[in-house]
Amino acid sequence: MMDMYIRPLTGGEVRVTVPGKESDYKPVRASEITNLKGDEE
Repeated sequence: MMDMYIRPLTGGEVRVTVPGKESDYKPVRASEITNLKGDEE
């Protein structure tokens, strides 16, 4: 198992790519998104 923390800038996005192909984006799926106290909404 692995923990991953992603914090995009306001209006940013999260992208997953294939190694060596930065324009080949793959879908991202999350079971839960948590906004912790002190984080921007």
